[in-house]
Amino acid sequence: MAIGYLFFCQPLYGYDFFDYLKDVHQKAIAKEIYNNETWLYLLHYYPVAPDSQSDITDRRFFLSEKGNVDPQAELYETLEAIFDPVFEKGDRHGQCLFRSRFIWLDRQLNFDRRYLPEVRCKNYQVWRDLVSAQSISLVFASSFMDNPGSVYGHTFLKINREKGGTRLNLLDHVIQYQALPEDNIGIVYVMKGIFGGYKGLYPLDPYYIPIQNNIEFEDRSIWEYELNLTDQQMEILLTHSWELAHFYTQYYFFKENCAYRIVELIEIAAPQYRFKDKFLFWAMPSQSVVYALNEKGLIRQVNYFPSRTRQLMQKFGNLRPEEKRLLGSLVADPGLMNSDAFQNLSEERKIRILDTVLDYSRSRVNKDRDKPRTADHRRKFLLARSRLGKSRGYEAHVSDEQSIHQGHAPARFQIATGNRNDLPFLQMAIRTSYHDLLADDTGHLKNSHFTTLDFYFRIYEEDWTLHKLDIVYLFDLAPNNIISDDWSWRFRAGVYPSTISSCLHCRKSQLQTAFGKSLSMFSNSTVGYLLAHGSFEADRHYEDDYLLGTGVDMGVLVDINQTWRLQMELTGSQGIAGDDHAYVKGFVQQRWRLSQQSDVRLQWNYQTEHEVLLALNGYF
Repeated sequence: MAIGYLFFCQPLYGYDFFDYLKDVHQKAIAKEIYNNETWLYLLHYYPVAPDSQSDITDRRFFLSEKGNVDPQAELYETLEAIFDPVFEKGDRHGQCLFRSRFIWLDRQLNFDRRYLPEVRCKNYQVWRDLVSAQSISLVFASSFMDNPGSVYGHTFLKINREKGGTRLNLLDHVIQYQALPEDNIGIVYVMKGIFGGYKGLYPLDPYYIPIQNNIEFEDRSIWEYELNLTDQQMEILLTHSWELAHFYTQYYFFKENCAYRIVELIEIAAPQYRFKDKFLFWAMPSQSVVYALNEKGLIRQVNYFPSRTRQLMQKFGNLRPEEKRLLGSLVADPGLMNSDAFQNLSEERKIRILDTVLDYSRSRVNKDRDKPRTADHRRKFLLARSRLGKSRGYEAHVSDEQSIHQGHAPARFQIATGNRNDLPFLQMAIRTSYHDLLADDTGHLKNSHFTTLDFYFRIYEEDWTLHKLDIVYLFDLAPNNIISDDWSWRFRAGVYPSTISSCLHCRKSQLQTAFGKSLSMFSNSTVGYLLAHGSFEADRHYEDDYLLGTGVDMGVLVDINQTWRLQMELTGSQGIAGDDHAYVKGFVQQRWRLSQQSDVRLQWNYQTEHEVLLALNGYF
């Protein structure tokens, strides 16, 4: 304690204040508080060991100059800050700013209130009144393919409150962990996100904000997993989130992201779960949910909120064929509500159609497509629906989608055997993430493909070679029907077998984008697609070593039954700059689901030569 405090404190406490503070320091050392697991957690030391260091990069988080590497030095300065008699600091006082440290240390050392400064933490108290939790839920928002930062999903914590015995829900607050991007320029945004170029913050927002962003604007479904935490554990979690709200950490898209930081908060409150140890190379929101659900007794209950598209498609699917056709006509011309075809329907059937078309018009308004016209149509539908009153016997119930924990794990290992023009080979593949178009959709976004770092190695007569590498591969197959006219698109970058040479080791680098349309057929069990693509290819066998080409991809995806899926695709491409090489390639592949974490596949490929392949996939 600074000598200048002596004169200030003497009339208030007497000299025994300093004696007491000295005793507190000695007691903390005797109990080795600085080596305590919870203390190391509160300082974010990882691995959780005294000889480790904190992964918080904001120097303001530490009161000691070496607090990020010396937990004992940080303990000393924290106790000094807690007993600091300068009341004018207000919410900057150690008892206020580092509230979870103060509460936990008080429990360990049993501070004597006669010597403890009584500090009014006004801002903290206002914040604490907002988060007076009855319980806390881990929330998962499903994937959204149109935003690169959202393809893995998103996790955050919801603070559940009650008023008069009723849950507040949308008026509750959430704790999120988000990057603070200073720019959103394509490749710059991606590279900074991957390599820690952005600060990560812990904002406290009303629940209706992520609900609006995720369900309304980004068309995601949401699951709430209510956690079975004690009051003491909730207090540590909440007060520590208050501490973190004043500081930043470096945000890394693949590891120290929302999944990592949110389950870290749970782990700080309940260290027995050791969630962070399970994230080996990457941290995915879906896996954080799986880890929580695998802990016996941690999840108390689950609540589900479907996306707008989920609600719309389920209502649309419950209509009769002639009603679906009528709905398509109404979307284009609301005046047809005066037609005989509509007026001759029963009141209940009118309600079903109008409820569906209202969901459709709301999704169109949110996507800002021909907004004034769509908004005008929506007003007409709302007026017509209001005249019909409340439905009798009809409930627009939306059944629960299968949650992410019921789907396959993100990483995949493959072992396969095949034959290429009578030359046998063995293939081994490893993929870091996430989900491919042929895989089982359970718990994943239907008709979507998003994979990263997908390596394929082959052995031909004891000769190893890298056969193919997908650095990133995204495919959003958005089937069109009466109420959907979205674009399908594909983006792919990697290293692939040469299309101009048939040698076993010849490869090309390729970057390809494609846009087009897809159509859902036969009760949604079949999707056909037609895409126009453009590509840049680098291959030493090309004239000038490169090719800028364009072409067409056409294919079909068929769900034959619940375990059997078939995909066929044919591609034609023509060089228009660099080399003028033209080529045709195609494949037919089938998948049979064996279990949640395994499947078997049979594939025929044609490029410069024919090949067949039988593969076994395991997910982990």
